[in-house]
Amino acid sequence: MTRDATDGMEADRPLVAAVDLFGLLQGMWRRKLLMLFVLSTVVGATVAYIATTTPKYKAEAEVLIENTESAFTRTSLETQPRQLDERDIASQVQVMQSGEIAERVVKALDLTSKPEFQFSDEEPNVVEKWLIEKGLAADPRTFTPLQQALEIYYDDLQVYPIGGSKVVSIAFTTTNPQLAADVANAVADQYVNSTRQTQSETTSNASEWLAQQIEQLRDKVVASERAVEEYRAQAGLLQGSQSMLSNESLTELNNQIIQAAAQKAEARARADSIRTMLRDTGQIDSSVEVLNSPLMQRLIEREVTLRGSRDDLLVTLLPTHPRIVAINNELAGLQRQIRQEALKIAQSQEQQAEIAEAREAALTRTLNDMKAQAADAKVDEVKLRALEREAAANRNLLETFLGRYSDASARESTQAQPSLARVISPATAPVAPASPKPIPLLALAALGGTALAFVIAFIAEIFSLDIQRANATSRAPRLSRDEEQPRRAPAPLPALPSPTTLTGPVWPKIETRELSGGDTADAAAGAIIPVIAEWHSNGVKRVLLGSDRSTAIASETIAEIGRGLSRRHERVILVDLDPASGALAGLLGTGTGSGLSELMAGKATFSDTIKSDLKSDLHVLRGGLDRGALANMSEAGRMGFVLNALGQAYDLVLLVPGMIDGNTALPTITAGAAAVVATSGQPGTADAIADQLAPLGVKHLALVKMAAEPAQSASGEAGNGARDNGSGSSGAAEGDTSKDGATNSAAA
Repeated sequence: MTRDATDGMEADRPLVAAVDLFGLLQGMWRRKLLMLFVLSTVVGATVAYIATTTPKYKAEAEVLIENTESAFTRTSLETQPRQLDERDIASQVQVMQSGEIAERVVKALDLTSKPEFQFSDEEPNVVEKWLIEKGLAADPRTFTPLQQALEIYYDDLQVYPIGGSKVVSIAFTTTNPQLAADVANAVADQYVNSTRQTQSETTSNASEWLAQQIEQLRDKVVASERAVEEYRAQAGLLQGSQSMLSNESLTELNNQIIQAAAQKAEARARADSIRTMLRDTGQIDSSVEVLNSPLMQRLIEREVTLRGSRDDLLVTLLPTHPRIVAINNELAGLQRQIRQEALKIAQSQEQQAEIAEAREAALTRTLNDMKAQAADAKVDEVKLRALEREAAANRNLLETFLGRYSDASARESTQAQPSLARVISPATAPVAPASPKPIPLLALAALGGTALAFVIAFIAEIFSLDIQRANATSRAPRLSRDEEQPRRAPAPLPALPSPTTLTGPVWPKIETRELSGGDTADAAAGAIIPVIAEWHSNGVKRVLLGSDRSTAIASETIAEIGRGLSRRHERVILVDLDPASGALAGLLGTGTGSGLSELMAGKATFSDTIKSDLKSDLHVLRGGLDRGALANMSEAGRMGFVLNALGQAYDLVLLVPGMIDGNTALPTITAGAAAVVATSGQPGTADAIADQLAPLGVKHLALVKMAAEPAQSASGEAGNGARDNGSGSSGAAEGDTSKDGATNSAAA
């Protein structure tokens, strides 16, 4: 065995007897009286608590946190009410639990005179006195009545927000239901009133401050406006209808210059037009200025009349007629007169152009003079605008403060203030007590007691199975880490003579019993179980189990023997030593995997190889994956270490080497007794088996004879007759012969 494998075996030695779930439940069921006692104790304590506890009543009032300001009471400065978030709700919860609200409630309801809000007159016990002396607890005797009431008030008060809403619940618990409702309602009312009072005090303080500021601002506004007017008069910056007077004058002069230039250009254009028409065509009929003259209109009308008369006369007279000649002379005089009048109109327009030009020149000189003056006034205007801005700012601030002062004066009363909350559900006196509640407490006690009983039974079973077995295993001889060293290697086992070579009675006589096993596995197991129990009471701890033939009924009988013994004894293990078969693994439900072969080879630990039977408390040490190597390992002396460890961890060790027929070689092991299931019915089987088992230290042999063609085994207990056959005789206690002593000493 290697050093690492040996270390792993030593580390896992306490897990020799691993506890399976089925066996654990069976062990817990055996402790049902303990579980019932625990459950009864818990339920009884709960009943006593319910019977002795004074009932308390819980009343709840609900407050909605919201701004109750409306459009009619809102000031001009408030456009929309402020929205409240979760932090605001949490802050208001702390306000409801504040000391100011608590003192108001205590004084309003006179709670200091209520016996529910007074400490007991009993003297502190020894523990309480020690805590008070060490400064770990306050002395209740030093509390004033108000402090006592507040202490109890805070212990019984609960204020918490309701999730997903802006509603806060105010709950108070006490032995008086009506008092509980009164306190809850008082807390809600005092909180709502405190929100109004707080805002009223804030508004009042603001009104006083605004009044002081308004008085100061009035003086500042008067002084700033006076400074503006004085500086304007001093600098000559007179104000016009739209802007400064100098600016308006410049604008007006500029407009007049533009008008004079336009008039000059217009007059000259008219005069030039008349002269051009006279020069080019000699006609002025299309001139607007000539046509607008009354004299020119009369002259033109006379000319038209004369021309009409001449045309009429020419119808009857010759052009040389004196009358026609006279008319022509008169028309020539009218044309000269019209031309002269047109020239006069042109001269008049030229004179108007000259006047407009002179006026334009005069206005331009005046404008230039005023521009020079305006440039000098710009510096004064800058300072004037600064004074005007200061005066405007003071005036605006004064108007703002006046508006706020008006709003604050209107809201200074407490009743005019909107509250930050309103009571939506006042508390009422509860009818049923809040604690203790018998039905829920009893149900909880039953569930908790059951759970506690299971836990205690589980722990007790774990301690009784795992820890005790682990402790026993830890005291067993352990495989040494230095097993391969000569100084620590165990003495080799002596060679065992083959049963076929024995020529005489070398070993002591074995006590042999022949039992009738019937034709079922249950009957055979029922016959042998009492006999093995008798052997165990006489000191036998190892028993060989086998059969003279490898049959299914024999394997089933061996499995039933192990299960029956596990019901009689607390700790029983079955060791599968069969090198050729694994039938027991299927019958006991332990499956295949690491077993005895891997354990002795150092490839597995006890916890890996020991499994539990699915139908009983029987533990099974599997043969392993390399069953063929079990014989060689047993001859090397390693089997003795394993069996000694199992013997100290378990009350009874059942060894199943496979076939025990007097001829098949058996592993080198020692046992105090053996039970063989005989199904062949051949004579002389008992003597051959006894001769074969004698070198193994067997002192007692039980041969269970079954029918040659056994029926299928049935579940249940075997018949009483089979058991009676097995209990007729008793063997002597297991003794040590010289050869046994040699074998045992070698295994040790």
